[in-house]
Amino acid sequence: MVCHLKRLSLLPIVCAACLAQTPPPVTVPDSVALDANIAYDRFPDTRLNVMYPKAPSQQNRPGVTGASAGDHLALMVGMTPASAGTAEANASDEDAIKDVVARYVDARDRKDAKATEALFTADADQLVSSGEWRKGRDAVVRGTMASSESSGGKRTITVETVRFVTPDAALADGRYEIAGLNGAPPRRMWSTFLIVRTPEGWRIAAIRNMLPAPAAPPK
Repeated sequence: MVCHLKRLSLLPIVCAACLAQTPPPVTVPDSVALDANIAYDRFPDTRLNVMYPKAPSQQNRPGVTGASAGDHLALMVGMTPASAGTAEANASDEDAIKDVVARYVDARDRKDAKATEALFTADADQLVSSGEWRKGRDAVVRGTMASSESSGGKRTITVETVRFVTPDAALADGRYEIAGLNGAPPRRMWSTFLIVRTPEGWRIAAIRNMLPAPAAPPK
């Protein structure tokens, strides 16, 4: 039996004749893990082959189980223990996303254009609190370097929440503060990052900086 798995979906149970009680050898692609010939205590004649995606980006996709009992082999598609690693994978990804934001702040403070550029996708954009909209990585890098040069100060972004909109994209919201502006009080804002998984790792696809609006006057 040969299985080619790219994107799995829930399917009904399919039964086929099988001459042996142990499932036949299964060939799987490199992106899929296989736990083969697992005994099932309640049914001694049953053996299981469990396949599940290795990549974190596929952590919520179903796995495939092949079970033999007597002379029959049943192929069942459903959620496998692969989903048990979801929380651990998300925690690891969340740490990586926070690290990207920290490296962005560090590169800004050092006025390091190359380090800043390496953190963004090519089509990234940034909408800043002044209303300037920097579109494309080159414009983002030029704008951030010019801003750091002109304003000075020490930047901190404290990420408070990371929300995964897909396994490969997350919104990171943080409190953004620039202190040491020629004796002026710290400038406090909110910053939202759209960070996406790429072959090179997590990269910033968009930034939105927001100043708190003054309270509305009473009616």
